[in-house]
Amino acid sequence: MASKAKKLCQRNQTFPGELSPELEGKYISLVEALRKTYRMSCRRAQPVAFLQDQCYCVNDIFVESKIEVIDNTKSDEDPGKWSTIKSRHEIFTESSGERYITIEGQHGFGKSTLLMQYAYDWYTTIPMSPLKDIDIFVLLHLKNFISGSSIIDEIRMTLSGDVRLSSKDIEDVITSGHWKVLLAIDGYYKNLTDISQVLSSRVLSDCKIVIAITPQFGSSFEDKRLPENMKHYVLRGFDQHMQEEYIEKAATFKVRLREDRQRAIELLRRNINLSSLCQVPFFCAAFFHSICFDKGEQELSNHITINSVTRLLSYVVACFFNRPKNTENRIRWSKSNSKEDPMQRMLISKLAFDGLMCAFKKGLWAKADLVEELGPECYSRYVTTGILLEEEKKTLDLEADNKLVVTTFARFVNRAFQEFYAAWHIVDLATHQEADEVVGTLIKLAWGYPEYVLQFVYALNPIGAKVVQKYLRVAVDIGKYFAILCPMEQQDGDIDEKLAELCAQKSDFYYSRDNCVEVYTIKLLQRASERNQIPISKVCLVDCKTSIHLREDSLFFSRVLQIPILDTLQVLVIHVWFRGSCDLRVRFKDILEYSLRCIRLKTIK
Repeated sequence: MASKAKKLCQRNQTFPGELSPELEGKYISLVEALRKTYRMSCRRAQPVAFLQDQCYCVNDIFVESKIEVIDNTKSDEDPGKWSTIKSRHEIFTESSGERYITIEGQHGFGKSTLLMQYAYDWYTTIPMSPLKDIDIFVLLHLKNFISGSSIIDEIRMTLSGDVRLSSKDIEDVITSGHWKVLLAIDGYYKNLTDISQVLSSRVLSDCKIVIAITPQFGSSFEDKRLPENMKHYVLRGFDQHMQEEYIEKAATFKVRLREDRQRAIELLRRNINLSSLCQVPFFCAAFFHSICFDKGEQELSNHITINSVTRLLSYVVACFFNRPKNTENRIRWSKSNSKEDPMQRMLISKLAFDGLMCAFKKGLWAKADLVEELGPECYSRYVTTGILLEEEKKTLDLEADNKLVVTTFARFVNRAFQEFYAAWHIVDLATHQEADEVVGTLIKLAWGYPEYVLQFVYALNPIGAKVVQKYLRVAVDIGKYFAILCPMEQQDGDIDEKLAELCAQKSDFYYSRDNCVEVYTIKLLQRASERNQIPISKVCLVDCKTSIHLREDSLFFSRVLQIPILDTLQVLVIHVWFRGSCDLRVRFKDILEYSLRCIRLKTIK
């Protein structure tokens, strides 16, 4: 280690002053302490909250998810504005010149796991990782920050207790200019965390900074407190190949899991809704580890068939209640507590519903408010199971001699859980109100684009299903699509007839509308083509601008929407709006190449 430190100093000609043996010793101690910290934390990765006694090394279960990068120097119409990178390593190789990097992703998309994997890459010096050239890698969890404390104090608190380095020693190393320092910050999201004290700290002037951020509930991420010159990456989740790769890796270590591996993969391949939900890495992990749950403790796994989104969520919720998230609570957990209390579910469901309504749009609550609204017993129970997660913000009260003040917030473990419980509230409304009143409520709710609520309501209760059917008859834009998606939640058999009805109609997709309805329609067409071999009469791409291009066997015509290869597509119509300085020959070449891959395509206009 000492020789490495000297070599680092020899290659760096800009550091101030000479490297003293004392400073070199502090550097060695800091690096050893960080490696020890990451070695322990990376071996305790827990894919699902209710299975805390099942730990993995993060490298053993980590799967590369789809990551896109945005180039802010290009216009929205430029096809190169968004591009997909091949691996996590490119985040640092492509951003070698940038000081700030942001990695955006919704809850459950694997931001924390990615940063933990980076810590593993660094302390094990993986040869293909660009982090092997980083001398000091610091991973901090922003939810543990004490507002008003120094960044150096925060680094010191992450190290184990037997480290003899003081905060002053750590500051001497990081500010010396002798070593390359990378600071990774996890857990930043708007309206909770003030990061200005971190970014403005003088000790970070020579550091490279990576921040994992969570968008504000229901919208894309924008925060003026972040530097404008950041390189911005977005986690897009797991495709089908990535889902299967995770299952293969997670099943490697136990024979019992290997026995369930193929069943899990087949379920994902058969059910489009389930596969769609498992694009969120958290749900992919919850799905696999739930169906492989200890048969001796969980009777549900002996008879339940997970072939829909509603059944998956119902099953995972049952697992959360059957096995609370730590051993101490599990010992006290009686059989009467292992099932959800209907009255408490009514309380949590109203909370979830209010948070989804366009007038509220809320996904985070102060603990004090929730305890008052739900009651101490209800709040404690949902936190104990892990369905609600607590996060703390620490501040120093300057008017009370810098007394430490801790404010606790709570959120659902994932937005799909919030939508699941909101559906229960709608079911309750449907049993006590006139259908027209509930339909009016659904119309208001639709402005927030809840992705799964309608399907949950349809599957949870027959009365709720009738209300959804009535709503879909007046919901012109989404009616015909969800009229297929919702029955898929109940049907165990074939839906060829309904898919054929959809495919016989013209399907329009608009450049300016990147909403979940069009995404679902594309998924249904893909299912009809690949698995059911149903003819698709006509697909129209409307208002295509210069961004239309072929990538990864899909025709992209907006940042989110893409048309995969459709073997049974018969007519493709593209309303082209090309303008600007783009090379039109490249665009037409991509369109023709895509057309040739659709083997039954008869006409292109």
